[in-house]
Amino acid sequence: PLPVMAEGVSSVVAIAAGADTSIALTADGSVYTWGGGESNATKVLDNATQVDAKGEQFTAVSVDGSAYAWNKNETPTKVEGLSNVITSAAGGNHAMAVLSDGNVYTWGANESGQLGIGSVDDKSTPQKVSFDLAVGEYIIRISAGDNFAMALTSAGDVYVWGNNDYSQMGLGNTMAHSDFYSPSKIESITGATMITAGANHAMVYAVGKVYTWGANDSGQLGKGTD
Repeated sequence: PLPVMAEGVSSVVAIAAGADTSIALTADGSVYTWGGGESNATKVLDNATQVDAKGEQFTAVSVDGSAYAWNKNETPTKVEGLSNVITSAAGGNHAMAVLSDGNVYTWGANESGQLGIGSVDDKSTPQKVSFDLAVGEYIIRISAGDNFAMALTSAGDVYVWGNNDYSQMGLGNTMAHSDFYSPSKIESITGATMITAGANHAMVYAVGKVYTWGANDSGQLGKGTD
């Protein structure tokens, strides 16, 4: 089929797609979702500044620094215990947020250590993630896969944690298939400015080049081979 125009949404400033869902943020801060059995765009939130989607989950940040998280066909729920949130990320069954002070918080499912808190215990409330950063360095971007996560620092370093069944950690064959319960720095990449996680693969843009790693069953790494 050819691309079709989503109806009922205009003046869009940000979009994201989940497994069978879509979310859009408009210029006036309205959040619309559709998919998951609902073909019409439905307004679900006001006064938002950022949105994300992955799997069947959505996240959003409001203008007052609150974070929201919800599953498809549900109502957005404010995440208690967080304030001054600047960006969020939705994973398969977990979620993430970065605060204005550069700290990262995670919550949700944790069977593969995707919360980055050193254990595999699920958490219903936000948990602070610890990083071994240089003085003055802080987290500026995050992205979540199905059950792994990524973070980008102000110095251009990339950290990963969680499931590694498809080598999503990008740390070489010696570390393949071992889950990581805490953030680990990818030493082979420096000067990164963009990161994004797919379901089971990852991408980074650094110094004019795009790097990919992880699952490649559908050619998603773009390296010419499976």
